[in-house]
Amino acid sequence: ANVPALMPYRLELDSDDGAVAQSWTLIPGKYTVGRLDCTVTITNDNSISRVHADIVVKPLSRADLSNPLRPAHVLVRDRSKFGTWVDGARVDKALPDGVQISAGQPRSRLQFGCKNPPATATLALEPIVLCYATCCTAGIAGSLSEADLDDAAKAGIHVTRSWSGACTHMLVSDLDAAGAADDVPLATKAAFVTSGKPAVSRRYFQAVCARRDPAAAMPDPAVFSPGPSGVSSVTAQLSPEELAGRRSLLN
Repeated sequence: ANVPALMPYRLELDSDDGAVAQSWTLIPGKYTVGRLDCTVTITNDNSISRVHADIVVKPLSRADLSNPLRPAHVLVRDRSKFGTWVDGARVDKALPDGVQISAGQPRSRLQFGCKNPPATATLALEPIVLCYATCCTAGIAGSLSEADLDDAAKAGIHVTRSWSGACTHMLVSDLDAAGAADDVPLATKAAFVTSGKPAVSRRYFQAVCARRDPAAAMPDPAVFSPGPSGVSSVTAQLSPEELAGRRSLLN
């Protein structure tokens, strides 16, 4: 099955017929909307200023890394003549930091200028939540260092040692995979296996953290599979009865 390439925030610009004209993946950083040389360039609307608005995605705090219910904050700042709106409310240009989109709101509508209808974009929250329970044993290749956690915060990626329904991927070591999951509770292994979520290698984490171009596609989890040995390290010691019992609890 194809695994969706998730991201912290996805911005989709509508075309005149309501279809998606272009999309961007926004990790923490500042992005511009305007008529010329901007991240989001709108050329067919005279009410759009050269630099019309800023969209700022804040880094995750270290305290929020393990909590997917606390996503990166987003600020929208108006720099235009004809206005910017967030979910129907006009952004006050006098506010130096703009307005903050409600944390955790799954979708917001952004409108720019006064054309009828105005240029419209949708900002959707689709967090990446990596569980690294199989990589947390001391000395195992793939454990997340303090530098890794800083990179995760800058990329807007949640990381946690505890598997839950909010997790989107299981991070599995490329090296010593057979031993990486030895200390992981059977309940965690079973919850992951029955979730249908993908297992990915450390290289996936690195690829997401290294991504800079908001218009580029997100790394495909299928390309960064840890391979059969890594997956088997997670499923090791699980009997068919345990898996069946876990599935019955989830259904």
